[in-house]
Amino acid sequence: MLNWFKSKHRSILGVDISSSSVKILELSLSGNQYRVEAYGRADMPENAMEGNAIKDVAGVAKSIKKVIEAAQFSSKSAALSVPDSSTISKVIQVNEGLNEQEIEELVVSESDKYIPYPIDEVNIDFNVIGPSTKNLAMQDVLIVASRAENVNNRVEVINLAGLEAKIIDVESYAVERAAQMLAKELPAAGDKKNIAIIDIGAAYTHLFVLHGMKNIFSREEEFGAKQLIDAIVQKYGMERSVALQALAQQTLPDDYESEVLQNFKELILLQVKRALQFFFSTSNHTFVDHIVLAGGVAKLPGLAQLVQEHINIPANLANPFLHMDLAKKVDRELLHHDSPMLLVACGLALRRVE
Repeated sequence: MLNWFKSKHRSILGVDISSSSVKILELSLSGNQYRVEAYGRADMPENAMEGNAIKDVAGVAKSIKKVIEAAQFSSKSAALSVPDSSTISKVIQVNEGLNEQEIEELVVSESDKYIPYPIDEVNIDFNVIGPSTKNLAMQDVLIVASRAENVNNRVEVINLAGLEAKIIDVESYAVERAAQMLAKELPAAGDKKNIAIIDIGAAYTHLFVLHGMKNIFSREEEFGAKQLIDAIVQKYGMERSVALQALAQQTLPDDYESEVLQNFKELILLQVKRALQFFFSTSNHTFVDHIVLAGGVAKLPGLAQLVQEHINIPANLANPFLHMDLAKKVDRELLHHDSPMLLVACGLALRRVE
């Protein structure tokens, strides 16, 4: 069994390995007050990732080491995640009264009923949810599995960087955990509300919908900042590396906003509408109460206001650190600038207090 759910370690680093960067976050808890102890980010080497898959293990490990050396973390234990698209989740019912070992034996022996891969090709774990609503004599158990190849490269990268992988999580679970840090900025603190978290990253857009602050839907689409970079390259005939640098340094031509950025923002609005419509058409829900924008693209000036005006749903930027203390060594400006990108890292770092 892989340790998806159980954590016995008091200090852990939330390590988010995405298609374009690695983000590492360390949190502490004193009473009811969270504190950011350390944070760092580094870009991925070119071609180190293919989608969500790690292709250059040494290169990614080097990026992680770079963050470790700069941020001065106190822990060597790491929690990392795999994308929802790489996992299979299923809730099953088992007899009430079974202990953990008996449930594990049952899950392993009957895994072929739930997982379409041989048991020796997957990492699998379970979590007891509680009494079943379908049958009072049974209890619900959540099974999560992923092909071993989806996990092994991530663990290898962590180990090569000098850390120890203690927990493997799923992105949507990490986002749900981090979303609790956003509750004060949500209507009714999210209670009985449908909250859509739309995370637009470098290559992918993820839609997570929470009802009562519990995840009820997740979906991944191939859309992100890559489309903006491609448009810059095409419009100005730049090399990709030059376009990335010009975008970061805000040295693009004067007509960039009107000729390129405006079109990209319209694509974002279309993507948001499509994602929400897919949720409505595949669930029993017909509305969301609030939109939280996350990911690197969410930092585009005025995007939350634009979404709110065109989708007609209140929207804001994700910042799970608004009510947290910060250690003196943490770069406050960098952390809050990067905050929309840090839901997964935050959710992983929160595992230490469970």
